[in-house]
Amino acid sequence: MRSWPLLIAASLLVPSQAFGESLGIGPGPETITPADEVAAPGSPSGGPGAVILAEETEVVDGVTVVAGRSPAPGGLTTYHLRARILTNEGRGLADIQIPLDSEETRLNRWWGFTIRPDGTVLRIEKGDLREQTVVKVEDKTELRVMTALLPGVEPGTVIDYGYAVAGRPLHGLQRIKVQRRWPVRSLVYRWRPLLFLGAIGLTGICSISNPAGLDLNLDQEERGFVLRGTEIPPVVVEPWMPLGEDPGAVLTLYYTRLASSSGYFWNGIAKQQAELERRTLTPGRVRKAMEEMGLDPRAKGAQVVRGAYDWITANMENTGLRTAEDLEEIASGKRENESGRRIPAIVKSRKGTAEELDLLLLGIAHAAGVEARLVLTSDRRKNAWDPGLLAFGQFDESLVALRMPGEPAAQYTLADPGSGLAFGEIPWWISGGEGLMVEGEKAKIIRLGGVGASSNVSETRVTMRIAAEPEEPASVSWTRTGKGQWGLAEGRALVRSRPDDRKDRLIDMCRSGSTAEVVEADASGLERTAAGWSLLCRAESGEAVRESRPGEMDVSFEGPWIEPVPNLAAAPRVHPIEFPFAETVLGTIEIVPPPGFQPGPAPPPVEVDGPIGAYRLLIEARDGKWILHRSLRLAYTELPADRAPGLRKFFGAVRTGDRTLLTFRRTEPPS
Repeated sequence: MRSWPLLIAASLLVPSQAFGESLGIGPGPETITPADEVAAPGSPSGGPGAVILAEETEVVDGVTVVAGRSPAPGGLTTYHLRARILTNEGRGLADIQIPLDSEETRLNRWWGFTIRPDGTVLRIEKGDLREQTVVKVEDKTELRVMTALLPGVEPGTVIDYGYAVAGRPLHGLQRIKVQRRWPVRSLVYRWRPLLFLGAIGLTGICSISNPAGLDLNLDQEERGFVLRGTEIPPVVVEPWMPLGEDPGAVLTLYYTRLASSSGYFWNGIAKQQAELERRTLTPGRVRKAMEEMGLDPRAKGAQVVRGAYDWITANMENTGLRTAEDLEEIASGKRENESGRRIPAIVKSRKGTAEELDLLLLGIAHAAGVEARLVLTSDRRKNAWDPGLLAFGQFDESLVALRMPGEPAAQYTLADPGSGLAFGEIPWWISGGEGLMVEGEKAKIIRLGGVGASSNVSETRVTMRIAAEPEEPASVSWTRTGKGQWGLAEGRALVRSRPDDRKDRLIDMCRSGSTAEVVEADASGLERTAAGWSLLCRAESGEAVRESRPGEMDVSFEGPWIEPVPNLAAAPRVHPIEFPFAETVLGTIEIVPPPGFQPGPAPPPVEVDGPIGAYRLLIEARDGKWILHRSLRLAYTELPADRAPGLRKFFGAVRTGDRTLLTFRRTEPPS
């Protein structure tokens, strides 16, 4: 992705308006005007579900300074959207979420109304909005939002809403998607950076990526910059797209220090990190830390590093993975928030941030004579690191690159001691991307690899008890455990959730989009790193018995206890396909009949081989029950778009296998 920057030297800007003043954004007319007319889709090829008629945003960065207090967020964001709804699919535009980025953020202004085809106007007032917590799809983190649902939205209506949010925090890096799911007739995005940052050498920068073929103009204004666009086509969004790659145009805003080139900038970052290592990892501190860990400070070689990694994983807490309850105790002063401590103190307390744990392993590797480098990288669920954007804020993850004795010069073993993963494994949302490796005081780009399917395994054990009466629901209980990447992101999200939200998430995971009634949902093994945890579920399913005949019943083993199989649309694929990680999914299902029934003839085994893996299903009757052994192995994670038909066929065959019906026959007359 290539970024085209426009630099705005904040120190040269004239004073802007007061943050509380209106910048000209307001509601549109409360009638359907000629400008709102859009041809409704009716052709055989269909059309968009909605058209965004106008989208306007103005962002003014600012801080509020009060004597005796730290500077507080003082920015203002004003937003307006007007759209014509054409089909039921486009009604989602009326489901509004206003992000509240901090505790200080407040909603100052709101309007929202629907204009129906007959001219009727339906409004929703500011007092009708509700604050709630939502889970971001990208990284499963929670976000505080104000929500609203515009009333009376149907094909043919025009919706118009907007708001002003004050107390907006200063973001180090922002990415705004210019292209949306629906076409945009008119777009304006205006940014006014802070004025006084020029005095400390910081500069506001904006850049546009993937602008080719679009009517977009990025210009400097008196007080900042503005992006204007017209007739912006929709972007095609598909499931299982490559991580970290935006399919459409993206506007990026950030503050940085000016540099003559990207290489000069990133070398400066590497120099800062190298200085941090020198200050933190003094020989005396590393020696004391190793002694506290029971390691010989004089020992050399790879085994010392492996032993240190295993000790950190088994004994130390990554404070970045603390539960919501822990964080509340820290905020209330009931628990100390350890930070900024020296390496020996971190080891003694058995607690450290992810960066501190990386530095600890780095120092031990140096002491053991093993070549080691710190690597900075990004979570690709949000965005991949772009060296063309001169912003340190792109990095939210770090690793240690180790060149173990006997390895080729260009080969590194990557370690993430705070992740809970085995030595040499890194989280899937990092692997496949690039990182900045600190080599001396120079920056070097390094490719981050992944691990194979045999390292990422989930296993589900299911017991299904069929009721005596076919209309009664079956009782199903199951446990799912895993190793490697399985459940890593979901486990971390559970750890960070509030208790009530955690319970709701567990219920949703057990239900997995089905109609099963979840009776019990719990988890174990989340205490330290959320790696290798277990999901425990119990539910009642009314869909187990598919057909009942005199003396026989056919049952299905389909349900939320089987991990979802990817579903690819039949339409031609546009983007390459990328799954999070290679994996092996195992399942053992025991189906217990009601009294007086026995299994009928066993279906033949099912074996399906596809472009990225294999599926196996073995069914046997044993001890009066059906016992199923199911396995799905996905050995590769990436395929080009033209391989989608073969992959769709493979997953279709897997679903067909999972729909196999099993027969129970009555062996005793009913009592």
